[in-house]
Amino acid sequence: MQFGDGEVTRSKKLEGAWGDEHGVFFAASFAHDGDVPAGGVIHDGQIWYLDHQRQVLVLKAYFPYIAFLHDGSLTLEQQKSLPTDYFDGPDNVHVTPYGGLVVAEDGDGVNGLIGWTPEEGAFRLARNDIDFDGGNSEMTGPTFSPDRRLLFANVQEPGHCYAIQGPFRRTFR
Repeated sequence: MQFGDGEVTRSKKLEGAWGDEHGVFFAASFAHDGDVPAGGVIHDGQIWYLDHQRQVLVLKAYFPYIAFLHDGSLTLEQQKSLPTDYFDGPDNVHVTPYGGLVVAEDGDGVNGLIGWTPEEGAFRLARNDIDFDGGNSEMTGPTFSPDRRLLFANVQEPGHCYAIQGPFRRTFR
């Protein structure tokens, strides 16, 4: 509220972040109708990078708003049969040891893990197929083992932790 329109980039729901001495990646989970100022673009998520040295904020990934994912017209089973490149609600962000990102989804529909590299853009890395209380629980906390061979990720409800084997070097080159 301390800045006027045009003086700052606004977001309704900033989520997970990962940073080091060079910069910070963070997620803007979504901005739907009523969440953005007049003339703004609604979306199902964005990944940003704040470059410390250059003092710039760079949009790295943009997930367009897909209305039918939010209107209740599809069952969870129908959503699971959709193409795998519909992404909704990026949350946790983790920089892989190989470059690129692993992003956990916390959206309205089927949730999973998104991989992202500057060369390939976003791609489906894993999907949560567990139905819980009529919905699909978010995935959380992606992180690699010290030897870089396993990717750990959690499903919030009913509370599972997965160890996922690569080949990650090929996936994130």
